[in-house]
Amino acid sequence: KIRIKLLGDEHADVARSSQSLAGLYHSQGNTKEAIEMFEKGLKIDIKHSGSDTLSVATSYNNIAVLHSNLGNTKRAIEMHEKALAVRLKLLGEDNEDVATTYYNLGNLYHTAEDYSKSASAFEKASTIRAKVLGEENDQTKETK
Repeated sequence: KIRIKLLGDEHADVARSSQSLAGLYHSQGNTKEAIEMFEKGLKIDIKHSGSDTLSVATSYNNIAVLHSNLGNTKRAIEMHEKALAVRLKLLGEDNEDVATTYYNLGNLYHTAEDYSKSASAFEKASTIRAKVLGEENDQTKETK
C-alpha cells in the first residue's frame, strides 16, 4: 500500500511487490488471492517491459501452476502455452525451462484427456532434457 501511495499503482516496483504478495498468499493456501496478485504484477510488467520478458514468462508459469492446483486445467494450459511461447522466443528450444514447460503441458494435456498433445509435449521435454541435461539425469529419466 505504501508503494502504491508513493509510486502509483502501475509502477514496476508495485509489480514486484504484487508478485511477492502472491507468493505469500500461495504459501498460506490463499490460491485465488495469489492468482489475483500474480495477474496484477503481470499486467504491470507487460505495460512497462512488454510481453516478451523472462519475468512475464515466469508470471505466466506461476499463474498456470495455481490454476492447475485449483483444477482449472484449461486456464492452466493457456498460461503454460503463453509461458512456452515467450521462453522459446527468448531462450530457444534447447533450454531446461523450456523442457520443464513442455513437461508441465504434457501433464495438463493428459489431465484434459488430449493424449496426442500430451505425448508430443512429453517427447519434446524428453528430447530437450536429454540434450541439455544428459540421458542419465533424473529429470530426463522421469520424462521418458
